[in-house]
Amino acid sequence: MSDKYVVSEEFINKLEDWKETLRLDNVSFIGCKALSNLPTLLYNWWRDGCVSVYESNNRLIAIIRWVNGEDVFEVEKPKKWIVRSKETDDGGHHGYVLTGKHGIAFNRYYINDATRFDTKEEAESWANSHQEVVEVVDV
Repeated sequence: MSDKYVVSEEFINKLEDWKETLRLDNVSFIGCKALSNLPTLLYNWWRDGCVSVYESNNRLIAIIRWVNGEDVFEVEKPKKWIVRSKETDDGGHHGYVLTGKHGIAFNRYYINDATRFDTKEEAESWANSHQEVVEVVDV
């Protein structure tokens, strides 16, 4: 297992709470008590029925390695949705939707000006037949 697992910020927060609550900083091994107290989110990730037994074991190993101080998890970058024109201008640039006060939408030529929506559905409510909704990484 050379690559890091990409997990949500909520996952990391639950992992840290679990470690702190059970005081796992200075234990010699992770026993049944600690594993039986895994938060549901972590347990479901570890025991996911859609992955192989091999992968399930690797996930448990990753949790234990993390408790031992290894950097095995990476927090996923939050994703957002924007609305842009389907077509481009002569220079190959899209137009992007910027929402303003009172429900007014403006077109902008810079992606940094585009309104970032939390859900695809919210972005779709601002799009028309000449526009498309695109997922972006929010930086």
